[in-house]
Amino acid sequence: MVERLAAGEAPAYAINTGVGLLADTRVPAEDLEKLQRNVVRSHACGVGEPLPREAVRAMMLIRANVLAMGVSGIRLRSRGGCAGC
Repeated sequence: MVERLAAGEAPAYAINTGVGLLADTRVPAEDLEKLQRNVVRSHACGVGEPLPREAVRAMMLIRANVLAMGVSGIRLRSRGGCAGC
């Protein structure tokens, strides 16, 4: 679904458009992979002391549960790995 949205003409927030104030700006097709990587990276930072292992595992389990619902737009690649692996 995400690939279809990215290839389509209709704007899809953070899929083929910018984010925030750039939400109305269409990202060129050749830059979509870079956009997706940067969106993930923008959410992958933290500050402060590392969390306890049990808390991290609980958060990963919660996230996996959400992804397992099947409406997130993720998929396994044919080689069995994730898109960023």
